[in-house]
Amino acid sequence: KQMIIDENLNVMAFTGDATCFELNSELNYGTTNGIITFYTKNNEVVIGNISSYQQYFDMIVYQSNGKYGAFKASTSEIILDAEYTFISLLEGNEDRLKVRNVDSMYGVVDGNGTVVFDFEAVYLDINNATGLFYYQDVNNHTGLLNAVGTKITSETYAFIDGFFENRALYLDLETNLYGYLNLEGEEVIGPVLYQAYNFLDGYAAVKELDVAQGWTVIDVDGNVVGSSHYFSVSSLYGGYFKVQTLADYDNGGYMFMDETGAFLPGSYAFANSFYEGYAIVRLNDYSSYGLIDIEGTIIVPTTYSYTATPKDGYIVVGCGAGQYGYYDVEGNYAIPCEYDHAGGFSEGRAVVRSSSNQ
Repeated sequence: KQMIIDENLNVMAFTGDATCFELNSELNYGTTNGIITFYTKNNEVVIGNISSYQQYFDMIVYQSNGKYGAFKASTSEIILDAEYTFISLLEGNEDRLKVRNVDSMYGVVDGNGTVVFDFEAVYLDINNATGLFYYQDVNNHTGLLNAVGTKITSETYAFIDGFFENRALYLDLETNLYGYLNLEGEEVIGPVLYQAYNFLDGYAAVKELDVAQGWTVIDVDGNVVGSSHYFSVSSLYGGYFKVQTLADYDNGGYMFMDETGAFLPGSYAFANSFYEGYAIVRLNDYSSYGLIDIEGTIIVPTTYSYTATPKDGYIVVGCGAGQYGYYDVEGNYAIPCEYDHAGGFSEGRAVVRSSSNQ
């Protein structure tokens, strides 16, 4: 049997356990045959018959007879009796517990044992990096809790996505339309959208009209970029949205629109988004690829079977019949199409292959 003594060898506690340890200035604990008992410094039993425990700041979560409970390490006050199937610390908190009851429903309890979110969730988890939490009820409807586990959405939704640029996409249960929530759980953009994407670089592509040509771009406050609607809209890349317009739709109708709603000249059957200041474009003919810069200036004419993005100041082009050459970024036809293979330049050199000169 073991005892605990102070620095003057005065006996502070005699537990009767096979081993005995000091947890903190208020508590000791002893173990016998793997069973743990917690004691006050006056050798009073706080709780026993414990198979395991985990300390979270001032709270101790323990397991007894297959169920979980919790008590305060500083005061020995029981927070939760051992009648729950799961207890852990709510992420980002020191005094909030995520608790699952015997009906497999989750709730949130504070450090005094007060339920701050009732046991109404079949699922409860953190919502990406915002510190907020989302939950699903028995109908698989979704709501939001704030960082300390209090409900902040006044209703539940068919789904709530993660937050991007402080906006979360939601699907309304009654209308089956989309909108966006802010970090306070408020509907900053109501359920008026037929389809929508997450925000990126301050903008989101949304379908505002229930027709094929119903897409547009909005900012985080719901303001529409430009004054029209489109068949498709991309995210903002290199300062431009790629939109598919009604004008010249039979020939593709892809154009580039900036954040003010202004367009670059030109309409294309195919267009990549801008990358490092350039975009590959194509006319209807599949041998009509070219390259433009962010001013809309044609760097490589749309007359080639293949066009790459610039590498080290040069652009590989395909001239048909399996022959490749190079343009420079100034728009000059720098190296004729006389290679069976042409790689991108790096540090002034490129790997090429010619059937006439292996």
